[in-house]
Amino acid sequence: MDVPSLLLKQSLHRRVRLERRGERNVVVKRFEQRGPLGRALDGARARREFDILKHLRACGVDVPVPLGLRRDGSAFEVELEWIEDARSLALLCRAGESLPLPLARALARLLAGLHGAGVDHPDLHAGNVLVARGGRVLGIDFDKARRVDELSGRQLERDLVSLCAGLRENTRAGWRAAAFAAWLAALPEALRLKGARLDPISIESAARLHRRRIVAARVRRWTRAGSAVMPLDSLGGFARAGADPEALRRALAGAPPLAGIVRIDATRRAALQLWRSMARLEEHGLPAPRCWLLRSGPRPAAWFQLEGARRPADSDARGRALGALLDRGLGLDPLAAEDFDGAGLLLPRRLLELPRSRWAALLADWLRAEHGGGQHEFLRGFGAAWRGPRAELRALLAESGHA
Repeated sequence: MDVPSLLLKQSLHRRVRLERRGERNVVVKRFEQRGPLGRALDGARARREFDILKHLRACGVDVPVPLGLRRDGSAFEVELEWIEDARSLALLCRAGESLPLPLARALARLLAGLHGAGVDHPDLHAGNVLVARGGRVLGIDFDKARRVDELSGRQLERDLVSLCAGLRENTRAGWRAAAFAAWLAALPEALRLKGARLDPISIESAARLHRRRIVAARVRRWTRAGSAVMPLDSLGGFARAGADPEALRRALAGAPPLAGIVRIDATRRAALQLWRSMARLEEHGLPAPRCWLLRSGPRPAAWFQLEGARRPADSDARGRALGALLDRGLGLDPLAAEDFDGAGLLLPRRLLELPRSRWAALLADWLRAEHGGGQHEFLRGFGAAWRGPRAELRALLAESGHA
């Protein structure tokens, strides 16, 4: 792909562009803050990333080749190799692609390489891992990283939890277990004992909590202007980015709801709670009514777009619905089997965080409502939606009286 310049990523003080330099495309990462202190910090971050990339390349760790470091006016820029056709691991997960087992081992080798090279990467997550042709896996975004003599067990655990949190809802527990085993085997001898002391079950449990915190933070983007929503300046509230402006105007004017759109009239607080709850389910990748329009000014209301064609729910679908929610430590108010059909949640409900102590009783209640052979199908669907370790699932089933 030949391009004059293409913006790849942008934040408040950083831009990443794809540019054409001579006969090849390069990635240009630009750091630009205001004021002398900000410029000094930018210079340090740019130099640190450039030096760490050179160090990792020398250690045989697969990262983009650092091509140059320069000052451009008040900004600092790092030039990097462009990896053709590479996508982030986070993007692959969001696209719903099945991740092959060799990819788990390649990811493990990358992580072990970073640890062996003594690089502490506090911002390590699936968005900072690239997957290229042939299953090649590379690490990126090292401006916050630093070199240390030897990583501690706590730092190793932090990296495992962070990566697991971003992958657990899109991979099976066996996939992640294979990655953990490959990581442990690839660790240098000096770190292997520290790695062997880490408990994969504890890492999985911490990753579930970490993922919930990440999603809760991401829900904030549904109540501020950005890629998810656009603000309704005159009425207060938000509309989903990309929604048809004419359809939004008609809805706000009181026209009959469009097909597939449901309107909930409520107090401002209740409407906002529903909006945030459905946004959170969407961030978790669960089938639920999608946020479409929120009016928080006069006559507050929330509109939601129903996902998929409505179809009767069978026992398997009900099991999948409950399994997906409990796997993420979530529930709804109310949470009843009749609120779901084969396409997911029928109507918006307020989201709750359910403590582990309530999961078994809730599972037992839903199972009692199944008749005939329905319990077997329900448990099959529940297990298919579960993303935690199988030992955790077996313990939950035993607690509910269905070992």
